Amino acid sequence: MDDLLERLMGGQDDPWPLYDRLRETGAGVHYLSGFGNRGAYLCFRHADVVRVYADPDTFSSAAAARPEAADRALDRFADVWWRQATYRDGPGHQRLRRAMKTAFSGPVADTLRASVEHVADDVIARLFLRGRAEIEFMCEVAAEVPVAVAARVIGVGAADRDRFTAWARSLLGALDPDTCAAAGPHARAAAADAGGELVEYLRRLMRARRAEPRADLVSALAHSPEFAGGPDHDAEVLAQLVLMLTAGNDTTATLLGNAVHLLLELPEVRGRLAERPSGVEAAVEEVLRFAPPVHLTARVAVRDAELGGHAVAAGTPVIQVIPAANRDPRAYTDPGTFRVDRFDGSAPAHLSFAPGRHHCLGDHLARLETRVLLSRFLAHFPALTRGSMPALPRTASARVRGWETLPVRLRP
Repeated sequence: MDDLLERLMGGQDDPWPLYDRLRETGAGVHYLSGFGNRGAYLCFRHADVVRVYADPDTFSSAAAARPEAADRALDRFADVWWRQATYRDGPGHQRLRRAMKTAFSGPVADTLRASVEHVADDVIARLFLRGRAEIEFMCEVAAEVPVAVAARVIGVGAADRDRFTAWARSLLGALDPDTCAAAGPHARAAAADAGGELVEYLRRLMRARRAEPRADLVSALAHSPEFAGGPDHDAEVLAQLVLMLTAGNDTTATLLGNAVHLLLELPEVRGRLAERPSGVEAAVEEVLRFAPPVHLTARVAVRDAELGGHAVAAGTPVIQVIPAANRDPRAYTDPGTFRVDRFDGSAPAHLSFAPGRHHCLGDHLARLETRVLLSRFLAHFPALTRGSMPALPRTASARVRGWETLPVRLRP
């Protein structure tokens, strides 16, 4: 079994057959002895993944936060990174969630849709200006939208967006154990420099907004009472801003690519949505189930537990294989078929935003960006088809899966 699990963690071009096989073998929970120093249990079935997410007192995100092989070159910004709400449990996690929820419910919420629509319209307008019949979607669209939206929401000026894109990508590469392990020391040092520059830029912006607040996220967090008086105030504010620029950037770009790839593969779905844009919202939920951007999330058992008949000792990592759970026939009828109307009825919610106490803080924004961009894209390019070159899957990481390149022909 270890050989199958190692192939899966190694970044297969097409992991879906392995997901199906491992989900249906035994009880769907398998031990990988070669994971870190203690091995890990991988959960492939819907019920087991739900159980792990629903019990953060047993399966901790905080304990899973820092990779065992964290590189010293990352210490310059790692202290900020690990203060994100994603990597906290208990009262600290709840406090950070309250701060983010409050920040997004004030003036930021009033401008959120307008910000997303402005960015989507701007990206499409630039495609028309270039006048090409074919584009590389991941580079020219998917990578542009999330970081531009995040920059507007946070309060970063347009002149700094290119730098922000470079910083965010470097930071993600440095902190993803798969890509970081493959990089040489010079690449890791360059990523550490980029991460440090990002944090220092945000620190300056935060201080400026404390003096002169505006209707943006950095102002809302800088003045949040949830941080007032705490010794780690600045680092915690910076950590949540970094979260917006990294996790939200990469995963949403991947989601956009996965959605458009499905439209290219399923012309009947594309035609239906072009004719009836009201169906886009339900279609995005099915994209999230059928082809989620995040494939693996991690927790650590902080006390002895049982999963799938296995005794899980305290201190053992537990990996949730989201796409395998999202296609579990025990939870969904005909799970291997993409159905736009799947969530119109009684189907259980997909697991792509990690339900429970650690439910993804950016789910609303990711959904909004995907809905707006797909609606705009189909309105302007209803006849889009595959490009002249094949799409190349992203295989550098087993954690986030999508497309490295996605050529798209915009018009016949």
